[in-house]
Amino acid sequence: MTAPPALPLKYYPGDTVQNGSLQYVVQGTRTATRVYDQFGGYVPASDGAEFFIVKVSVRNVSQQAVQFFPVAQTLSVRGQQFNADPMSTAFVDTTGIGVIQPGQSVSTELSFLVWAAIKPEAIMLSDMLGGSPAATRVELVTP
Repeated sequence: MTAPPALPLKYYPGDTVQNGSLQYVVQGTRTATRVYDQFGGYVPASDGAEFFIVKVSVRNVSQQAVQFFPVAQTLSVRGQQFNADPMSTAFVDTTGIGVIQPGQSVSTELSFLVWAAIKPEAIMLSDMLGGSPAATRVELVTP
């Protein structure tokens, strides 16, 4: 009998990770000094800061509808945790997601206000209402 494959100790963009009822795939990142909404309005970053935007797909793998909270996700920067910025996330997330139905996948962007020119180490993705109380860490700095 063969042993089951070992789980990776670290996850990176492009990997499928699961936390509770939700599966996530970090699709990419970008930075911006301001974020725009679909109507041309924008939110500027404060002096010395920029928005670090993470594009992520989220899939409900449970049999029930699940509430997804974009602003409950956190970014790890030099050992400190930053919550997603509510105003700028509302501007870049045009999907209006909240409840994700069973089997449904959505793609969204999460926006974090961080110090300029600092590369965050990881994003912590969490199903706040799911079975796992700990967030799943996805490394953003490749080895």
